[in-house]
Amino acid sequence: MEFTFEPCKATQTDQALQNCAFLNTSDYKICCDKVQTVPLYLQANGIVMLCQPLPEVKAGYIMLNAQLRTHARISLISKAAFMAFISSQQNYLESVQFTVAPKKTLTNIDSDELFNIVKQSFNNRYFYPGAIYYTDYQGTTLEMSPKQEGILNSFTQISFSPAPAAKKLILSGSHVDGTTVGQSALSDAFKKMAKSEIEGGDQSENEIDIQSIGIGGLNAQFTQIFRRAFVSRMFPPHLVRKYDLQHVRGILLFGPPGTGKTLIARKIGQLLNTKEPKIVSGPEILDMYVGNSEANIRKLFADAEKDWKELGDESELHLIVMDELDAICKQRGSRGDSTGTYDSIVNQLLAKMDGVDSLGNILVVGMTNRKDLIDSALLRPGRFEVHVEIHLPDLQGRHQILLIHTKTLNDNEALGVDVDLLDIAGRAQNFSGSEIAGLVRSAQSFAMSRVVSGQLLIQGKNAEPTAFTVTQADFVRALGEVHAGFGRCDPSLFEQIQQFNFLPLTASAQILETIQQKITASQNAHIHLSTLILTSFAPGTGKSSILAQLCKETKIEFIKFISADSLIRQASTEQQRAAIIAQAFDDANRVPEALIVLDGIEQIVQFAPSGMRYSNVILQTILPLLKNPRNGRVFVLASTNCMAGMSDLGVLDCFINRLSVGTMDLPSMQEVVREWCMAKNLIFQGNLQQFQGFLKRQEAGIEISLNQLLFALEYARGSSEGANLIAEDLEKQLDDTGI
Repeated sequence: MEFTFEPCKATQTDQALQNCAFLNTSDYKICCDKVQTVPLYLQANGIVMLCQPLPEVKAGYIMLNAQLRTHARISLISKAAFMAFISSQQNYLESVQFTVAPKKTLTNIDSDELFNIVKQSFNNRYFYPGAIYYTDYQGTTLEMSPKQEGILNSFTQISFSPAPAAKKLILSGSHVDGTTVGQSALSDAFKKMAKSEIEGGDQSENEIDIQSIGIGGLNAQFTQIFRRAFVSRMFPPHLVRKYDLQHVRGILLFGPPGTGKTLIARKIGQLLNTKEPKIVSGPEILDMYVGNSEANIRKLFADAEKDWKELGDESELHLIVMDELDAICKQRGSRGDSTGTYDSIVNQLLAKMDGVDSLGNILVVGMTNRKDLIDSALLRPGRFEVHVEIHLPDLQGRHQILLIHTKTLNDNEALGVDVDLLDIAGRAQNFSGSEIAGLVRSAQSFAMSRVVSGQLLIQGKNAEPTAFTVTQADFVRALGEVHAGFGRCDPSLFEQIQQFNFLPLTASAQILETIQQKITASQNAHIHLSTLILTSFAPGTGKSSILAQLCKETKIEFIKFISADSLIRQASTEQQRAAIIAQAFDDANRVPEALIVLDGIEQIVQFAPSGMRYSNVILQTILPLLKNPRNGRVFVLASTNCMAGMSDLGVLDCFINRLSVGTMDLPSMQEVVREWCMAKNLIFQGNLQQFQGFLKRQEAGIEISLNQLLFALEYARGSSEGANLIAEDLEKQLDDTGI
């Protein structure tokens, strides 16, 4: 509903101080009758204003003070169009904070008296943040600027704080805004958490619903950040000074890649009503010219320093986010460069965060995957004081992340009714947040591919993809395509380890059962570190194949299979290989359960019996890791052919459980041949019980290892014709191999 009036100025000061529009009494009645609401609100150029009747106003005119005309962009030289505005409950303010600046010199204001004045003179007014409104206080005109938008009524809570320009103004009474540095920057969610912490409320009942802002599984970490970094900012300045409260200036987020460190920092920046956060990656600080890297650090803090000097405690909170912090803040003296640039960067950051002229209006959020590399001085209180480890999400966290990433699909009815996200979360064990997002994308690709392929068959080249539905089967297929970085090894690795993809039950069943019983017993006993080693006096007895088979059958989701072969392929120096082993144990301690396999531990430590030669670097890395359990539950399985040498090096002493894997006797060899022929769909041509190839070696005391027997069987298979394995061919291969 539109009305047209000709604007005019307010003729008296008290009219201007009413902060509303005035209409002729008859015009006001006409508008109220048409709009059917009281009080009457009109809107011009998007600005809502309260209207009241005033007989002195001419008919067809609307009286506006200078502030309203400026804010609504209304000119006095032409008529203006106004639309009726119907207020709702959402438009009314629960609370509002005003900054106060007297137009004349005034040093003291009683906030309780000002509260009564504002309640009376500003009732039902529609306020806009940053706009200027006027009121009279003891004969002095005050400029009032609200921080919230909406309508003030008798139920609105009101508080006041000095405007930045009114540096000498002192407010007293019970309606002084408790804002100190950064509190005005807190969103309602932040304030709710901080209030519950101050009042000692039940934290579990007051956790922020971070799932609504796109973060899942990190409620505990967010709660810790709020308690450590934001609760102190809720106290008023006089209490901060009285108790000498020091605000936290730095938060360090650390943990495995893809767990949500950068996402948390980004969301903190969005939730804070501050100036635009400064987000920088560590390598971006570096510059080719000497001194410019340190200058880049100073630029990050320049705006905060300027505001702190000008406004002091009234300064806004400045958020600085530094990703990949370990790239520029390594331990001083650890680099061999001659310029000392990296050390200077650390020194500059130390000085800015907690130097002689420390700032109280900054919050620096650092992120790293390698907390151990960062200079220790940065980690002490006063710098990056709060250390928050971002773990891999648990079952509930994975479920929350799946709900977040499938919300759009669900809202658009593109998520199948058969999809069980809780089941998918259970299968996606040890998945990080980014890997779960990749899992959803993979499932979507299967669904979209199904639709596109079907339409191409029907419509040909003119096919245009339409809606698709992601089903449970799509997620199951995606689980086979997307693998967790902290998950199982590539299954093809185990196939390569097992000779000819065959492991006879005769040689392995009892040992596999014993190992599994040991693991189960350790799980039930809540043992943090359980160790077991398979020993033998000769190679080729099937130890590696047994360990590979266990990795395929176990329900433990995190598996690291380390062998001398894999280390050679990944690293060329002893230090690098030792680092790979240490990293495997470090990763294992990040998950609830982990299995580490050290296949051929004597080869891993580069042991040579002649002269007792070995790699002391690798040995001194492995020994402490096998003796000192940390968080989590780690099962270490190893194998060796050199018991005496490993005993001399102290390796065997680290393994609580030992199982011996020996060569096979005659019945075992006969059973292996039967199993192998059955697996390969072959028929053994001859009497296995009277097979001379085994009998004469048994009489001569010659032992045959599993590896040797499997090679002989494969060679004999190649010599035989059809689906038969001829006994003479097998005996010939045993003779040719020198067994």
